[in-house]
Amino acid sequence: MRQKTAVDALNCTDDSCPYPTDLYKSDPVYTHDIESNLSAAGMANLIGPSGKLAGPEDPLSPVQIGGKTWLKSMVCEAGNCGYHYFNFLYQPDSHQLLGYYFDGKGVWVGKPDNEEASILTDGEIKTGPGEAGTAPVAAAPASVPASPDAPPAQYHLDVQQ
Repeated sequence: MRQKTAVDALNCTDDSCPYPTDLYKSDPVYTHDIESNLSAAGMANLIGPSGKLAGPEDPLSPVQIGGKTWLKSMVCEAGNCGYHYFNFLYQPDSHQLLGYYFDGKGVWVGKPDNEEASILTDGEIKTGPGEAGTAPVAAAPASVPASPDAPPAQYHLDVQQ
């Protein structure tokens, strides 16, 4: 049986871990936290049953970071997961959301530190904006496929002036 609240999900295992849209329906605190954090970041209506990224999703699974248990998940646009997705970490006790949103360019939600940034990008980006001297927006992970309209990676334009 899947967990019904984010707090309960902190102890879930495999088949008992809820999907983000399940918690949208069953946990009003989770829904409020996600919506308010995304709205504050200028990304209202990004996830949830009627959000822009209402396609495939991963279950919220517990992960230990800095002595705290976070819930990690991913949501993406149906039919466009490689180009339009949101990887996120949610901490129910502190009501905190950290994320990496990609829609042609990468944008951080919150200020993840280096460890959190690495987890959010599966190790592709190792420096988060929460660390001193880093940029607030990171480049897209190298593993994200190029746009189908882009020239091949080895193709170079020679511009003559």
